Amino acid sequence: MKQKKRWRWLAPVGLTVVAVLVAAGFALFGGDPPLPVQDSIANVGGSYWLLTDKGTDARPKPYRIATFTPLRGFSHNEQVGNPVTPTEPLYQMEPDQPESPLYAYVLRGTNRKTDALSRAGHDNIRSLYTDVGALQTRAFAGREGYYFFASGMEAFPAGEAAFLQDLFVYLPASRDSSVMIDISLRLENASQMLPEADLLRLADEIAMTLTFD
Repeated sequence: MKQKKRWRWLAPVGLTVVAVLVAAGFALFGGDPPLPVQDSIANVGGSYWLLTDKGTDARPKPYRIATFTPLRGFSHNEQVGNPVTPTEPLYQMEPDQPESPLYAYVLRGTNRKTDALSRAGHDNIRSLYTDVGALQTRAFAGREGYYFFASGMEAFPAGEAAFLQDLFVYLPASRDSSVMIDISLRLENASQMLPEADLLRLADEIAMTLTFD
């Protein structure tokens, strides 16, 4: 009987030791533990956190890789999310003024290295847009990344058509992950396209709102 009592007393001590060892393991080998997940949505703990999911669909492990501050004059459309990987939230920032030529800019984190991600994105966009520029490298707010331009006419489910102009930017982040920026315009025709230099300057402004972990 005394033996049983001793082991009951030791049980919480053992659990405490295990917890300390797990915490030490994260500190030594993996940094912070992943963020908690509920109903496939990561608890970001802040309004504008960019995440990477280093786990699987069955066992997600989202980590924060960056935060951002919205550009003045833009608001988050909370109706638009990331249905494919909800543990890597997508933020569609739309202009407050309806007369703005810019449709939106989009930010998200993703669990892929920047070089491979940018090549895959470039290949995918080539099948969707009629005119896709070359994949290039450039520093955005001091961080070397990849980018390319794309444009073309597209019909939408409601029946309306628009001429699209986009700038896609891929920036490296921690944990072998990336931050993606998409600057998107919906125009009446190609004559309304903005100069590429203007879009690159806007990408610089957006990149400056990012704080990488």
